[in-house]
Amino acid sequence: VLPTLGAMCLLAALAVVGLLMRIDLGVLLAGVVWPLVLVAGLLLAILLLGMAIGWPLFFPTISTEGTDAFDALSRAYAYVYQRPLQLVFYVIVASVLGAIGALAVDLAVAAITHFGHLGIAWGAGQSRAAELFGQLASDSTTGSIGQRLIGFWLGAVEVLRVGFRFAFFWIAVTGIYLLLRRDVDATELDEVFLDTPGGTFNLPPLAKDAAGVAGLPEGEANASAENDSA
Repeated sequence: VLPTLGAMCLLAALAVVGLLMRIDLGVLLAGVVWPLVLVAGLLLAILLLGMAIGWPLFFPTISTEGTDAFDALSRAYAYVYQRPLQLVFYVIVASVLGAIGALAVDLAVAAITHFGHLGIAWGAGQSRAAELFGQLASDSTTGSIGQRLIGFWLGAVEVLRVGFRFAFFWIAVTGIYLLLRRDVDATELDEVFLDTPGGTFNLPPLAKDAAGVAGLPEGEANASAENDSA
């Protein structure tokens, strides 16, 4: 929404200049400030092109970094414009892998439905199976309800096709974001924000005893022993 609002503000400013240009004096004034119009056009191109390409990166940024929308905008735009070739390469690789996965899912769904129909046709007969799985509605109410239930379950299996595509898209986008972040910010792939309930738990500071052996302080050790016994 934020890039769209920024683009709308720039377009509104350009529209004001356009209104002034309805008269000759306005055309003269527009000629004077035309460099500002070009700057507004450049900003619009940056905003809209970056949003069109980088909008999928907004969501993994917030989930990975645990930050707000402004950080998501800045990172997405920075990664798109600083590493365009890497982004194109990652998108191509992800598209190839996604196409292979989608083909595998499509074949699996087709096999499930085909062999299910094949087994039913052996028992019910080819003509009856063609009637049940075809577009012809059953004459009886019971048969019609049964056909709708069968259609519902077949549709549930077909949802796997669409579900895989959505799931792979967001997984691939998250992977592309992590790779771009590593390329730009030199951040490791496993450095992510963990929303741990109750905060994080770290080891207490260690203290050395008379022999120079590091360990828990006496108070911390007693508390740890009490917790273990509890």
